[in-house]
Amino acid sequence: MGRNIWITGAGTGIGKAIAHEYANSGNTLILSGRTRHSLEQVADELKNKECNTQIQLLDISKEDEIQAVVDQVIEENGRIDVLVNNAGLSQRSVVIETQNEVGRTLMEVNFFGTVHLTKAVLPYMLKANSGSIVVISS
Repeated sequence: MGRNIWITGAGTGIGKAIAHEYANSGNTLILSGRTRHSLEQVADELKNKECNTQIQLLDISKEDEIQAVVDQVIEENGRIDVLVNNAGLSQRSVVIETQNEVGRTLMEVNFFGTVHLTKAVLPYMLKANSGSIVVISS
């Protein structure tokens, strides 16, 4: 029996590569991100693999929406075996030329978004006495 694996930031880059790695084991992959089109492309690439895919739009910077999304994922799947916190933003610029708001936005997504999603999923994993949480950061 496969696992339910929730991957944030699954539409591109590392998240997309992680989805491909987990796709051949009979897993259910819950692909999350902000852009439906990129998530649909990844799901399409995986359609001939040994997995089920679901698309769950999620912007982890919107704390007030996270719990409802987690509840929906649990309702549809019964459990989350692995949460891969991969969603994030990057910024490449000279520090002295970068507005402070850029740093706040990066922290809101890359740190607080990950913390809020983890805190929303964790009670379900504790209740099941099972689960793994992966955090990817740069």
